[in-house]
Amino acid sequence: GARRAAAGRTYRAHAMHELLRRRDPAGPGWADIAGFRLRYLEAEWMRYLYREVFAEREYWFATDNPRPVILDCGSNIGMAILFFKSLYPDAEIVAFEPAPWACEAIDETIRANALDGVTLHNAALAEQDGSLELFHDPAHPGSAVMSVHRDRMPGEAIRVPAVRLSRYVTKPVDFLKLDVEGSELPVLRD
Repeated sequence: GARRAAAGRTYRAHAMHELLRRRDPAGPGWADIAGFRLRYLEAEWMRYLYREVFAEREYWFATDNPRPVILDCGSNIGMAILFFKSLYPDAEIVAFEPAPWACEAIDETIRANALDGVTLHNAALAEQDGSLELFHDPAHPGSAVMSVHRDRMPGEAIRVPAVRLSRYVTKPVDFLKLDVEGSELPVLRD
């Protein structure tokens, strides 16, 4: 029992070290993450997200609920979705991501892993329904830095749908991940 657990921790630490130091091609690809396949858009940003989400366990939480309800606001390529599914395989996850190219990557990841209980919305979160400009760097589609605020991400803009998070809070939420690049307060005000 204890020996097997220690061996598992050693293997995970080694696998984590290998992923973080590996130099994959710059463009899009697939990575093995905690027993899942992840579609990524840029290797450098994938490693950044892996470090934040899996290595540093930024979104770790404990619950006795075997099917926790999780709102993943600002999903990027879905790294946190995989983290939550590794913690709670039966979790019900509602994800929001405004960048259409990131949503395509998340959708590919969901299909590649046959993930149940994940609902993805290609929309920004805002105080009012409608649409917003999303500022991004087209040279770095995998970047975790996109925003509806030009001062946070000067670059090109595309128009994306905007929705109120309150419309999707229909039952108790076990965990709210709110990483929406400067729009946290308006979303919380709603």
